[in-house]
Amino acid sequence: MKDHRPGLIADIEDGNTRTIYYQEPGLNGKSRVAVEVWDFLHQETIHRATYSEDDARALALRILIKTGGLPA
Repeated sequence: MKDHRPGLIADIEDGNTRTIYYQEPGLNGKSRVAVEVWDFLHQETIHRATYSEDDARALALRILIKTGGLPA
């Protein structure tokens, strides 16, 4: 079942895990990007982190380059 929380950026399932990216309020009005990874086998969150918008963009760019989505 897809996530419907406000600020949802992406909701990705691969059969073993579900990764949700969403925007949440941060300090001083600067929003943050949160990443949660849910493990279906153990029925628990196995990773949760928040990033500044700039750090989230840099992370996304590194992932795209590493997975072949963008040339290096």
